[in-house]
Amino acid sequence: MLRPLILASALSLLAAGCGGGGSARDAGESDTLLQPAPEIQFTTILRGSSGGVPSRRQMVARTQAEWEEMWTLANQLGPVPVDPASRTPLPPAPAIDFTTKQAIGVFMGSFASGGHATSITRIAPVGGTIVVHYREEAPPPGAIVTQAFEAPVHLVTIPASPDPVVFQLD
Repeated sequence: MLRPLILASALSLLAAGCGGGGSARDAGESDTLLQPAPEIQFTTILRGSSGGVPSRRQMVARTQAEWEEMWTLANQLGPVPVDPASRTPLPPAPAIDFTTKQAIGVFMGSFASGGHATSITRIAPVGGTIVVHYREEAPPPGAIVTQAFEAPVHLVTIPASPDPVVFQLD
């Protein structure tokens, strides 16, 4: 009978030691340092493998001119030069209102075979900087893949911000 009472008392003291100290935070302040920053919502404009950028590249477009450059690079239909007379015309760039949005682009580079992909997985503000997390996928050694040039690309829009953008390969 005495043993359960001692155990209960010890647990009460342990719980009191862990939970209370009477600091200012206990008086109703939230612990924002431990809470993850809210993610920035994004909308995919284009994701595919027909970009024409020969090496890994990341871009931010905050103006119409920057957006048109990004859109052109994303739609070059492969890294191999093509006779302009036989090429399908470039589709027009989707309209973006740069007073409220900006575009983010991730280009994986070009490959002589299929099975590669890139995708933006999440975007989050971190101390005055926008961090774009993305991943890249490649086929495992010995995989059976198409024998065609590809250049994976992912373009998204996010709310406009003057904050610097950094890219993090996860």
